[in-house]
Amino acid sequence: GGSTVTVSTLADLRSAVSSDTPRIVYVDGHIIGNGDDGIYPGSNKTIIGLEGSHLEGCGFMVFGKSNLIFRNLKLSKYKTSIAGIRLKENTHHVWIDHCDFSCDRDNGWEYWGKDIVISDGSDCVNISWNKFHDNPLSVLIGDGTAGEFDHERLRVTLNHNMWYNVNEREPSYSFNVCHAFNNYHLDNGGYC
Repeated sequence: GGSTVTVSTLADLRSAVSSDTPRIVYVDGHIIGNGDDGIYPGSNKTIIGLEGSHLEGCGFMVFGKSNLIFRNLKLSKYKTSIAGIRLKENTHHVWIDHCDFSCDRDNGWEYWGKDIVISDGSDCVNISWNKFHDNPLSVLIGDGTAGEFDHERLRVTLNHNMWYNVNEREPSYSFNVCHAFNNYHLDNGGYC
C-alpha cells in the first residue's frame, strides 16, 4: 500500500525507498552503479521492476526492516561488498519474486557478490519464481558462524526458482529451517 512512485535514477531509487512509510516503487530504465552501490530500503516497501528495467552494479541492503516485496527486478554485477539482495539484523517478512540475478563467471569467487544473503536472525522469507545464473556463488542462508543467534529464525521457503551456470550455493544453508520445492538446477559446476 501507500503512495506510488516511478524512479529511473539511482539517487531517486534510494530516496524513494529510504523511509519506513508504505510505498510502491516502480523501477524504470537501466540504472547503473559502480559495482558496490548499496540501496538501503526501509520497511513497508514494494519494489517492482517495469518491463526492460535493469539494476546493474548496485544491490539492496536490508538491515532490521520488515514487510518488503522485491518483484520483477533484473539485478546484475554486484561486487562482494554487497549482494543482489542482502537481508540482515532481524529483517523479516520479505518476498523476493520473479527476479533475475546474474554476474559472470569470468572474474572469480572474490570479485562478485552473492545473489541473495539471508543472515543475522532474519526470518520469514519467501524466494519464488526467480532466475539465478552466471555467478560463482548464488544464495547463502545463515553465515555459518551465528548459529545461536539464528536459532528458530532463518525460516525460508524457496519454490519454483531456476539456477543455471552457477558454481555453488544453490542455496547453502546454516542453522536454519528451509522449505525448498519445485526448484530447477541446470549445468552447474559445483553443488546444489
